[in-house]
Amino acid sequence: MYYYIIDPPKGSPTAKIAQKLQELITPMGISGEIAIANPARSAEELTYMGIDKGYTTIVAVGGEELANTVATILLNESREKIAMGIIPINAGPLISQMVGVANNDLRAAAEIIKQRHLDLVDMVQISQKRYMLTEAYIVAPRTVKVTLDVDGRVKAELEADYAHLSHDLVLTLQVRQPQGFLKRMMGGAPKPEQYASQFHGKQIRILAHEPLPIMIADQVVAKTPTTFTKIPGALKLITLRAILPQKGMSEIVAKNTHHHTEDPVPFASKK
Repeated sequence: MYYYIIDPPKGSPTAKIAQKLQELITPMGISGEIAIANPARSAEELTYMGIDKGYTTIVAVGGEELANTVATILLNESREKIAMGIIPINAGPLISQMVGVANNDLRAAAEIIKQRHLDLVDMVQISQKRYMLTEAYIVAPRTVKVTLDVDGRVKAELEADYAHLSHDLVLTLQVRQPQGFLKRMMGGAPKPEQYASQFHGKQIRILAHEPLPIMIADQVVAKTPTTFTKIPGALKLITLRAILPQKGMSEIVAKNTHHHTEDPVPFASKK
């Protein structure tokens, strides 16, 4: 029993997507209810409706924000029997690689749903009821002091103005602000620093000297201080088996985040 939630990023032709999707899934034998998010009924409400109706497969047809919304609700509802599918619409490279299909290719994505190969993918708990399937960012308006506690074993205090968090709990902190007065005196536009420090664990607590927003798909979902906790194999996700090995997203995240640099960092203190 399939339940499709359509909520693509702004500018996507929602009605045409729904029509095309219906034309594709019916002859494939994976037809079901198609629900379109709108101001009267949000994607969150539609997801809960699909769960209440007893659907065993909920498919997010849209971008990164929708995928994270549906995945979060499935975990909050503890519905392990429900599988999640994703048909990426203007979703960016990370979602596409997770599923194993080119972005905006409805036919290929529907074929993957039909084949129904399930992977157990990791997620990260950010707050009591907020989980992350893809990646999160923290952007500070200036360099701030950050204190970390990794698995209760590694403690570090460093300076950063940017952080990236992958779904398998790799936290990369970086200073990206341009150098100031000295560079301007030497002539030319200031160039961003590329110093970075990376941490990997099962649980990471981050505390900044001022509250900073944690963002997923350009949406603020929480603020520091918070504790990120890895939930292994948390979600049943339909993927193209040959493309996505189980728990193999670290390389994908590194490939698609340009801020990643090698580890030795002047300002980092870690064990």
